[in-house]
Amino acid sequence: MIQAIWSSDPTQGVTDFPTIETIPWSTWKDPKVRNLHAKAIGMVCEILYCTAPESRSCNNAVFELEALRCFAKDSNTVMAMIGEADMMFRKSFLLDGSQELDEYSEELAQDFLDYAERSGKNAVTVW
Repeated sequence: MIQAIWSSDPTQGVTDFPTIETIPWSTWKDPKVRNLHAKAIGMVCEILYCTAPESRSCNNAVFELEALRCFAKDSNTVMAMIGEADMMFRKSFLLDGSQELDEYSEELAQDFLDYAERSGKNAVTVW
């Protein structure tokens, strides 16, 4: 569906995408909230993209563009889940959320999804 939107209607595209930093999940042995917080503190970019390189497929580029479009169009979009393993986070959301969540939690996706909902922010899934 997303491919059809992007290929059939170029006006759907946003050209002013936020800046993004990509990091593999394998950077950490067992990623936890505190790892994302530490990464966010030193970031210059607006979006952190945590990815599992082995999970990439040819569709990922389209899904990544759609996720970035969501961030660009709506400042309340703070998190995007791409496929089964990849996630994008707005830097400010990571910094705020890590103050509220258990820093040793390994349930990153669920904890941040729940925090987004409690905060009235948007989390999108691009599949």
